[in-house]
Amino acid sequence: MKKIGLTILTLFLIVFLVGCKPKTTGENEAVPAANPAPTEQKAETSVQNPTKLEPPKIESKQEESLPTKANLKMSFVPQAPYAHWDQLHEDACEEASLIVVDHFLKNTPLNSAIGEREIQDMVAWQLKNWDGHFDLGAEQIAQLAKDYLGYKNVKAVRNISILDIKKEIAAGNPVIVPTAGRKLYNPNYRQPGPIYHMLVVKGYDGDKFIAMDVGTRKGYDYVYDEKVLYTAAADWQDGLKENEKVIVVIEK
Repeated sequence: MKKIGLTILTLFLIVFLVGCKPKTTGENEAVPAANPAPTEQKAETSVQNPTKLEPPKIESKQEESLPTKANLKMSFVPQAPYAHWDQLHEDACEEASLIVVDHFLKNTPLNSAIGEREIQDMVAWQLKNWDGHFDLGAEQIAQLAKDYLGYKNVKAVRNISILDIKKEIAAGNPVIVPTAGRKLYNPNYRQPGPIYHMLVVKGYDGDKFIAMDVGTRKGYDYVYDEKVLYTAAADWQDGLKENEKVIVVIEK
């Protein structure tokens, strides 16, 4: 009887000890540390580092060497010196732009009387030699500067940038710019504004261009945002070519 009781007691103790045995982990089961160390979280650079969101600013050595501003001293006359807006003067922005540059290069005086006479003479020359008074693109203006005014160093430069215009001005060269006139958004134009227009850029200051806009009597030192003027830059080739970015430069 004692043996039976002893046997039962032994079995009871074995069952008790087995039930209290700690749970073993499987081969692939992670064992959490008692005091886990704080984990280091990697920063999301695309969100938390704002400098990564902006494209790097690339400045060429040429741009760094340019003065921050420049403004050539020039005389001004509008394409309708006496505000007589007949068809001849409506179409005379090319002649007026060329006349303004010509007087700058020759350092000669310019006023309304001189401007009117020279516009008339230049148009008359075209009627005789080119069989008409037409809208003139960059190449035709360059040719007119050579054939009528006698300049040798004339160039029509295509695929230009804002920097290219500034470089010419910094070198002392005013820049003739053909444009899609209505994209200039000049409130002084006879509305709705010219489809095709030509003006002279004579200076810059930061992100502004300073123009001789012959399309208005208020065009002396008229300030355009550089992006507005560059967007408007165009050419005339049997019609308006808005994707053409071209300038005409007459060097001294």
